[in-house]
Formats: sequence, C-alpha cells, structure tokens
Amino acid sequence: MQSPQQFTARSLLFVPGNRPDRFDKALASGAQAVCIDLEDAVPAAEKDMARASTLEFLGRPRGGVFVCLRINDLRSSQGWRDLLSLKDSPPADAVMVPKVEHVEELRLASSVCLRRERWIALVESALGMSRVDDIAANSPDLAALMLGGADFSADIGATFTWEPLLAARQRIVQAAALRRLPAIDVPYLDLRNDAGLAEETHRVGQLGFSCKAAVHPSQVATISAVLQPSEKDVARAHRVVDAMARSDGGVTVLDGEMLDEPVLRAAQRVLQRAA
Repeated sequence: MQSPQQFTARSLLFVPGNRPDRFDKALASGAQAVCIDLEDAVPAAEKDMARASTLEFLGRPRGGVFVCLRINDLRSSQGWRDLLSLKDSPPADAVMVPKVEHVEELRLASSVCLRRERWIALVESALGMSRVDDIAANSPDLAALMLGGADFSADIGATFTWEPLLAARQRIVQAAALRRLPAIDVPYLDLRNDAGLAEETHRVGQLGFSCKAAVHPSQVATISAVLQPSEKDVARAHRVVDAMARSDGGVTVLDGEMLDEPVLRAAQRVLQRAA
C-alpha cells in the first residue's frame, strides 16, 4: 500500500470517475497531481460505478503522481456513501471535499473515516468564503485549500471572470498562508485559448497560488511551465539565500537591492517550487 505524498503539484488534472479508461492516461499526462471526480463530472445514474472504479484504481501503482479524489457534497447521500467507502479502501493521497462551509464538516469527516485522511478543502460559496480563515487554520489534516470559482461566482451573482474573482482568490491565498498550505486555483474553462490560460496562470502565480487545476490534458503543460520558476528566478533566489547566510540574519544588499527576512522567505519559496 502506497504512503500518501505531500501536495507539491503545480498542475492538478481532473478526470471523471465514470471514465476509468482515462485514469492511466491522466497519470501519463505530465500533471503532478490527478483528481478523480466523483461529483460534478459524474451523472447520478453512474455514481456507484464511478465510486467502485475509483476505489479499485487506488489499489494500483500510481507512478509517483499525487492522486486524490473529489467526493460528493457531504450534505447528500452520495457524499456519505463516498465517505463511508473510504474506511476500507486503499488510501488516496488526499480527499477533496466540495462546498466546505465550516471547519466541523472536515472534523466530522475525519471521525467517520476512522483513519487519518488528508483533505483538500474546496471553498465555493459565500458562506464558505466568509469562514475560510477558520477552515484553513483549524481543519484537521489539510493537504491544500482550493477555490471553486464557478460555484462561488454563481452564489454571489458575479460573472466567472478575472475581476469578480480577484478578491476571492486573494482570500484563499491569505487563508492558506495561515497554515503554510498550498493554494489551488480554479480551472480555466476555454480549452481553445492557450494564451488566455497562460495569462491567467501567470496572474494567479503572482497572487501566490502554487497550483492551478486543469480540466483537459492539453492544459497541463502550459500550467506546469508557467508556474515553474525560470532559471533566472532560481539563480537569483540562490544568490539571495547565499547573501543572507553571509549576513548572519541581518539586512544586506545585493545588486543594489536591500535584502531582509521577507525577501529571504520569498527566495526560499521560489527554490521550493523549483524543486
């Protein structure tokens, strides 16, 4: 049985749980993480089949790819069937819980599973966003925090575009930072617009997201490349770390720029992402 990994992915590819023929293809897509979806991508009549196929897949070698599954809403009977099925299944690297609105939901899920699952909290409502700091800081065994932008936009009556989601993206990143968690951005849905995907991925990287979700394998390479620090950035980060080490924790100057503790932490994050 495989031991769960830490979430360090730049790209997370969703694959429908009712399409087991695509599971191995997703692993081979180049995505650092794959999420098998039991929720929105699966018709009601195929939920049981999707669950059985997913649990069978979790018992197979996964080639070092971080594999999680998105269960159904815990306010539904299908969500509870998903959760109870995890008790005796091979472990995923994490379980993504949709529509999280309160820290007690993940505490209850942990107690039901009777083992230490790691959770990705998907925040996609106004109520969830109003409590996101508490969810991030106090939920048990979180692997990451994710923005569910489409549902959130619908909930607040906004369009699913950059400007209306900017404040929500900033809140997700800030909440994730409370616990040093990775922050995962919502997928970009226009599969024909690679330039738009690259631009949005660049923007969310600047905001502090370390990962962006994908809904098609064709998006993976762009996301991974954009969120991978450049050789120039990595070289600069190494020089910052070296300069601060020589300063013995004090303020110093490199190429005319003052360096201090916040600059050092930013350089260390660049090196962590590059690794």
